[in-house]
Amino acid sequence: MRTSLRPFLIIAFGFATTCSSETASTTPPADAGTKTDAGVDAGTVADAGTGSDAGSWTASVTAAKTGGTIIDGGAIYSSTKLLIGWSATSQAIDHFAITASESIGGTVTTASADAGVMNATLMGLKSGTTYAIAVAACVNAGCTTMLAATGADASATTEQEFYRMVGSGNTMSGWDAGVWAVPDGMTLSHVFRYGADAGASLEGKLQMAYNVDPAIGGYGKGLWGARLATIPTAADAGSLYPFTPFGGSYMLSNPDAGGTSDVAAYNAIGMPVPLGGTLGAKIRLFLEGTGSDGRSRILSLDSTDGYEGKDFHGGSATVCLTNADYSGDGGCALTRVIKVEADDAGNTNLRDARQFKIGYPTMTDWRWNGEPGTFMVFTVDLINEGPCGIVGSDFTSGYAVYDGIKWDVQYDGGTCPKLFRNVRVPNPVHLGAATYKMYFTDDRDGGNQQKRVAYAHAGRTGNPAYVDFEDWEDTVTEARDVNFLWPDGTLMASDYERPMDDFSFLMPTNDVNFQVMYSNFGMPMPHIAVLILVNP
Repeated sequence: MRTSLRPFLIIAFGFATTCSSETASTTPPADAGTKTDAGVDAGTVADAGTGSDAGSWTASVTAAKTGGTIIDGGAIYSSTKLLIGWSATSQAIDHFAITASESIGGTVTTASADAGVMNATLMGLKSGTTYAIAVAACVNAGCTTMLAATGADASATTEQEFYRMVGSGNTMSGWDAGVWAVPDGMTLSHVFRYGADAGASLEGKLQMAYNVDPAIGGYGKGLWGARLATIPTAADAGSLYPFTPFGGSYMLSNPDAGGTSDVAAYNAIGMPVPLGGTLGAKIRLFLEGTGSDGRSRILSLDSTDGYEGKDFHGGSATVCLTNADYSGDGGCALTRVIKVEADDAGNTNLRDARQFKIGYPTMTDWRWNGEPGTFMVFTVDLINEGPCGIVGSDFTSGYAVYDGIKWDVQYDGGTCPKLFRNVRVPNPVHLGAATYKMYFTDDRDGGNQQKRVAYAHAGRTGNPAYVDFEDWEDTVTEARDVNFLWPDGTLMASDYERPMDDFSFLMPTNDVNFQVMYSNFGMPMPHIAVLILVNP
């Protein structure tokens, strides 16, 4: 359901005037993992609320949204933070223990606060999620003894996410070329951030792969590139655009008709991934290609100019252009990453593998080091939908996991891939440790194609170091809505989400408080918009 804006709530002494006091669960924490404000240490309390009693305490625990931002006359609160408050004790204690539990993904967040602190801001929570809060007054450091409490429970719900478009006004016609992310860009963007090991000339900058508007670029369709000239900052939306195009002399073009390669018909969405470790200092371009057989696959090709990531031709040329280039010895021979059933050693029941993104720990290292357990989510088209209990499989997504050598498509034990049933153009975002969120287009209504987000925590099932398919929340019943604002702050009607497609989300400075979306936008001819998360 689309969120509406509410009248701004008065914040006094750090507490919202509307706090919930509903009874919540006090399930012992399964893990730690959020940071809190000054005077509060995250993840230091084990089994908060389970010790023996040593006196009594009226806790008067409150929990509320926080971080209010006024937009279009209303208020939007943080999508990842909650403000927790409680009363002082009359007895001496060692510290307070705070537990926040949510039932969707089963995650538990713990924190501690010094004995003289009466509030804490929990951070790193999930958007649009109700948390049951419990506070314990711990008499000793291990919290094996605590005060018997009344009113020690509360609950509150984080805000859904709101992304605001860069530009002016509140209509599609008011969104003009002056705020396009790249002057000749049209669709299919993916953006990555350069880290320190890229060298001084590249560190901190963003690079984009995209599909060009041939009427503007003057060269044919294909996968082209562009880079920001300066390092983006959260304080300046203008630092996020425009990217400077490489022009038609680099990257990949669609070849002329008549070839037999895996991109003979079309090369589409691309994801440049910086490599590190034993994989070498270069860019691996993963891409969707449609071959002469009409089948779409996920392919890859490595750069020949290191981290510059502009030249992917193995010969003297700098652009992959002709059918001869894409032939076995033409300098741009592609590797099949996700095969279809028609291929040798192909993946059963896969007719096509299309729009995709790869999840790797970008908060830890801007480069992918080939870690086993890296995952890929990709839109599928099945040959035989019946046994899989689905109709219209081209609006669902499959899952592949890298084993250190190859990408293994995950199956349910038979001929059906494990599927996210309503997910198209998925885009995972690393949140730290082994935690991710995934944005996607929800195609269940077939109309507005609403954007939603779901979360995964490694270790929820299976290997605790890997994000398995089962670690994800259910994308049909548990995903949250993502909301969009026009540049003037007006809430965007959901039907404007339809032209948002093939998007790319990232943290330009590796900071969760600065998150950006680059997305197709505009009709009938789309270009690439810049949107910023206003309530991290």
